[in-house]
Amino acid sequence: MLSWHCAKTSSLKIHEYDSMTIYQRFKDLIGQLYVAEIHHIRHKAIILFDDEGNEIILPKEKQIPSDFFKKGEHVRGIIESVELKKALNLPLLCRVPLGVLRALV
Repeated sequence: MLSWHCAKTSSLKIHEYDSMTIYQRFKDLIGQLYVAEIHHIRHKAIILFDDEGNEIILPKEKQIPSDFFKKGEHVRGIIESVELKKALNLPLLCRVPLGVLRALV
């Protein structure tokens, strides 16, 4: 029983460390152009994965109104912010500001 508890504690600490590392990495990328692949399309947001398997969210209000995406396509945008919710990192991608439009062209 004690070994199970130690293994569980160690697993949680490793997950927490990985989460904070990813959070810091994306926090350093805020304002920079980023490319990710569409994994899942939902009503209010698009879920993207980058090359390393990190999940990135593109909210509907941060998309260009005429954008139409399909699963598997690559999307370019700017990392706008990183939210830490319940030990989950949620980098938010944005395609709306003029800086993004200039960078995409």
